[in-house]
Amino acid sequence: MGKSLVFPFIMLLSRTVLFGSMQLLAIFIFALSWEESVAWWPFYAVATNLTGFMLLSLLARRDGTTYLERIHFDRTKLWRDIKQVWWIFLAGGIAGGIGFSGFGFLINGTLQPPDTMIQSLPVWAAILALIFFPLTNALAELPTYMGYSFPKIEKAMRSTRIAVFLCASFLAFQHVTLPVTLMDFRFMLWHFVSMIPLALTVAFIFVRIRRLLPIMIVHYAMDVMAVIGVFTLSLGWGA
Repeated sequence: MGKSLVFPFIMLLSRTVLFGSMQLLAIFIFALSWEESVAWWPFYAVATNLTGFMLLSLLARRDGTTYLERIHFDRTKLWRDIKQVWWIFLAGGIAGGIGFSGFGFLINGTLQPPDTMIQSLPVWAAILALIFFPLTNALAELPTYMGYSFPKIEKAMRSTRIAVFLCASFLAFQHVTLPVTLMDFRFMLWHFVSMIPLALTVAFIFVRIRRLLPIMIVHYAMDVMAVIGVFTLSLGWGA
């Protein structure tokens, strides 16, 4: 592997490792059982996102650029970015539905996605999860795969297809450790493969528009939807 690809590949792997590490750290610090630790997955994501954001900022400075430039933030193009949100949301919703339900049927025999991640938390924790999980995830996840690693791999390997394959694969694969469910490897498999259609769709959209900000806005909205079940259940609304 050439030196130009060392950091891009480290970043591709970083989130998968950090998710599991944060869960393990919480188990030891707060004396949780592994089963109890699963419910706190939004906070492993938040800790990973904050770590990732710092790494992205440091790497941007190392490359002589900024985080905002890496996510293609441009005030003069902000309205144009916002106008693209609707079709990106539609494409992502279709791809996500196909992945979640399709692989749910293949792996679990039902179109209904597993509810492993929809567990009750203390109300204060559920509120924090609803606020900080979608926000930090939007700021760190796609900037890692598409904002940082993708253009570097594409340039070094002179291939958009290879960059799409690698970045989409790792984007999907990271979900295998969020959370780690030692007694339910079928869930971990489902969580990985169910994300493949969405990850590929994200990569193809990015290649088409070459702008990250509108995809990040959609990502934020989708992550609000992902954690809203935890929030409502914790408040007793989903009981």
